[in-house]
Amino acid sequence: MGNTHVSGLRKALAGVVVAAVIALGGVGVAAAPANAATVAGIAPIPTIGGAAIVGRTLTVKPGSWGAGVKLGYQWFFGNGDKVPSAATKTLVVRPGQVGRVLHVVVTGTWKNGSKVSVRSAATGTVQKATLTASIPTLTSEGVTSLGVFEGSWSPVPRFSYQWYRVCPGLAPAAIVRATASSYTVGKADNGCRIQAQVTGSLDGYNSRSTMSAASLAVREDGTDWYIVYPDYF
Repeated sequence: MGNTHVSGLRKALAGVVVAAVIALGGVGVAAAPANAATVAGIAPIPTIGGAAIVGRTLTVKPGSWGAGVKLGYQWFFGNGDKVPSAATKTLVVRPGQVGRVLHVVVTGTWKNGSKVSVRSAATGTVQKATLTASIPTLTSEGVTSLGVFEGSWSPVPRFSYQWYRVCPGLAPAAIVRATASSYTVGKADNGCRIQAQVTGSLDGYNSRSTMSAASLAVREDGTDWYIVYPDYF
């Protein structure tokens, strides 16, 4: 803001609090303090630290406002709607904010009640986060059945399962209707190995799939039962 503009404001306002919006470096500043000439240089443009990713924390860097100024914060979506319950210096990014942009308005209040509000630049579009996962392991659930232990995931998602048959000379093939957390082997599995795919899904996170190692080959025991080769366990 140039000196000429500040001088003009002083004459026009005559010490009255401004309710209109004043341009400060291209950022809207509303409700200037009683001495309009002090608007220049007392309302720094805030910045936002942190990544706009679900689960991360965004933090306002308000800049230097000088002594005796009480600062308040309000987060907004790009369309101008307030972010609910977001009147603090930090904001944890939520799943419902994916695909939107965020900005913050910092309001400085002087002891005489005068206020200046300054808006930050917007964040990038909020992105989904990535689940942390480990490789699942197969477990024995009797001589004819396999189970799967999902391993360690963070945060803990909803799990779904797909069992695969790995036969000699062929690529792994999904077993039709084998989508439970356990699988009972049968005649079609004879001579083949079995493995399980675990998929984690959670709102605000990209789905992630991990595959267990394959069992050793399924063998017929001569009594119409098919068991996982016992050396595997």
